[in-house]
Parts: sequence; structure tokens; C-alpha cells
Amino acid sequence: MPIPVARESGLRRRLRKEEVFERMLEAILDGTLAPGERLRDTDLQEWLGVSRTPIRLAIVRLEQMRLIESSPNRFTRVSRSTPERIPQLLDVLSAIWALAAREAAVRMSASEHVELLGRLAVAASACRRADGGASSAAAIEATRVALFHLSRLSGNTLLADLVVAFGTSLGYQLTLQGARVDLVLLARLLTALEVALHGRDGEAAAEVLDRLRGCSLVRAEVAA
Repeated sequence: MPIPVARESGLRRRLRKEEVFERMLEAILDGTLAPGERLRDTDLQEWLGVSRTPIRLAIVRLEQMRLIESSPNRFTRVSRSTPERIPQLLDVLSAIWALAAREAAVRMSASEHVELLGRLAVAASACRRADGGASSAAAIEATRVALFHLSRLSGNTLLADLVVAFGTSLGYQLTLQGARVDLVLLARLLTALEVALHGRDGEAAAEVLDRLRGCSLVRAEVAA
């Protein structure tokens, strides 16, 4: 889909760099900026009504999230479907979640502990009950929320930020590739994680999350 060309009244005065980033992120995730679409500064300036600087800053952040790809002096474009990206992202996220689990196990308060266990139980139950379509999407969302909550409880804001960045990229690739998540396996992993964290055993929790590396949790089904 072409980049929208209509200028939005007053946007230049109101749009700050964070808002530029959010607008571009939303446009990529909802398909307004389509996979493989070339991004030209002049077009983006016309669309957003801002100078080149906040656009370039947003592009750098989106490239770090693997939602934009570029080649110097050749192109900047929205990332396309990349089959190898999903296992790569799962490897990175599993390492981040494992580190977060070790930290959260010893840092979280009693009330935070109860809330986390509840979120994990809800996610595991949703995965077991999912039968495709909206229920599967809801199960994956419940899992995302639970694991983000885990990363936040680590007390390390950088870990939480990385989970958001790479988790967003993973969701984007799952959508592009029409990938199918093995929700039965995911439910088992979430239940094992809940059991480990029930006893505040950070090492056992990290071992559960390490199982995501190289496992067959996701099967990409890219149309020919």
C-alpha cells in the first residue's frame, strides 16, 4: 500500500519524535506501510508533516527492532517475511526471559509473586483451551502479557524494553509468515514455569525458558 500523502493539519506543531515513532510503528504493524515498501524521507516528511530528524531517529529505532531494513546508499524499506528470523528472535527472547526470571524470583514482593503466578496460570489455561482463530490469538496475547510482566518484575528496565522490542518483531514475523504456534507445547512450558516460580526457583525457571531455544514451538507456513 502506498505511503499516505495527505498532510494532517497542525501535525508539525504537535508531533514530537516519540509520536513519529509510534505512528510509523503502528503503520508497519497494521499494514499501512507494507512489507518490502521503500521508505523515502521526503514521502515520510510529507505524510507526517515533520522535519527529517525525527523521521531518521524513528527509522533507527525501528531498524533495531528488525521492523525496517536498510542497505547504505541503496534502500530503506519495511522488513519482509524472513523465515529464519522467528527462531532467531525466540533464541534472543528466551535468553532475556531466563535472565529476568532469575532476577524476578528473588526481587518480587509477595503480592507481585501471586499476580505473576496468576498471569502464568491464565496464559497456560488459555493455551490449553484454544481451538484456533480468536481463541488462539487470545492465548498468545495472554502469554505475551505474562512474560512481559515477568521481565518487568526483574527490576531491570532495559530487559523489559528489549522484550517489548523483540516481542513486537516476533509478532510481526508470525503474522507475515502465517506461522502456527504449538499451543499445547506452550501450555506445558508455561505450567512448568509457573511451578518453578511458585517456589521462587529462578534457576529452574530459567531452564524452562531455555527450552525455547531451538524447539519446534513455531511452524512458519509461508505461501508460495
